[in-house]
Amino acid sequence: MEGNGPLKYCDVSASLLNLKFSDIFLFVLLHDRQKLSDVAREMKISVPTAERRLNLLREAFDDRLFTRGGANGAFMIPTARAEAIYASAAQMLEGYVRSHRTPTFDPSEVSTCFRFALNSHGIFFLGTNFFQKLSEKCPKATAMIVKPADDIIDMLRSGEADFAIYHRRPKENETGIHTMPIHRCEMSILVRKGHPLEKKAETVRLTPEDLRPYPAVRLYSKPRKYRIERYIDTLLAPEVEQTTQVALPFFAVAPYLLQMNDRTCICPTVIGRYWAQTGLVTCLSADFVRATDLHLIWHDRTHTLPEFQYVRSLLADSRRTA
Repeated sequence: MEGNGPLKYCDVSASLLNLKFSDIFLFVLLHDRQKLSDVAREMKISVPTAERRLNLLREAFDDRLFTRGGANGAFMIPTARAEAIYASAAQMLEGYVRSHRTPTFDPSEVSTCFRFALNSHGIFFLGTNFFQKLSEKCPKATAMIVKPADDIIDMLRSGEADFAIYHRRPKENETGIHTMPIHRCEMSILVRKGHPLEKKAETVRLTPEDLRPYPAVRLYSKPRKYRIERYIDTLLAPEVEQTTQVALPFFAVAPYLLQMNDRTCICPTVIGRYWAQTGLVTCLSADFVRATDLHLIWHDRTHTLPEFQYVRSLLADSRRTA
C-alpha cells in the first residue's frame, strides 16, 4: 500500500522509524556547527551520548553522514547524502518549532463580542474609562450588554454571558465561577434642587432620622424570578423608616420622580454624581450607609482565554482609575 508521499510505507526501515525528534535536531545542529562537542553542549548531553545518536542516524540513513576533516579531524564534514537530507530535516524542525510556539497576542486583532449581563445601572460599575480603553486597544471587538436572566451563574456557564456583576461572592455550590472586586459601592441621597435637606446638609451630617419626614423613591434589582430583592436598601443600606411612594428597577427614571416634590432616593454614589452633573438633582452624602464591594464574575469557560484575560485587565485598570 502506498502512502501520500513519494515513499512506500514498506520502504521505510525500522531504524528510520525509531528515530526521535532529538536525533533530527542533532543532525541539523551538527550540519550547522560541524563540531560534535559544540552540539553536545548546546543540547545539554554528553559527547558519548551525542556519538551514540549520530550512530543511530548513520544506521537509519545507511550513510556515514559526517566525516572528520580539518586540522586534527576537529570538524565533522557533511557527506553528499547529509547535504541531500539537510533541507528536509531543517524544514521539519522549523515546522515543529513553529507549531509549538505560543502565538503572540495582539489586542488590536481581537474581534470577539464580549457579553456583559448587566442591568442599565450596572454599566456605571464597570469604570468610567473601560469602554474607551476597549475601543482604543481592541477596535475590532464589541461589548454587548445582555439582560440578566433569572440565574446569572447559569448564563455564564452556558455562554449566554461572559461577565456579570454580583453583589456578593459566589457560593460554594456555584462551582467554576471566578471573581474579583470591581467597584466599591458607596451610597448617596438624591433630592431635587432646593430640597430642605440640601440646605441642612451644608451644616450637619445627615442621618436616617433626617430622611424620615420625606417620602422615598426606592430602587431595586430583580435577580431571581418572582422575587424582588431590594439590595440597594436591604443588602447595602440600613432600614430607613420612610414611606415608599414609588419602587422601581429603572434607575434612570429616579431624577424625573424627584423633580416636583420632596421625595428622596438612596442610590449608588457613582450614579448619583453623574445625575448631579446634569443639573437635575443634588447628590448628598449618605455616609451612614455602609459601603460594600461589587464583584465581577466569570466562568472557567473563559478564564484562560487570552482575549478575556486582557479585558479583565482593562476592567481592573478602569476600577483603579475611576
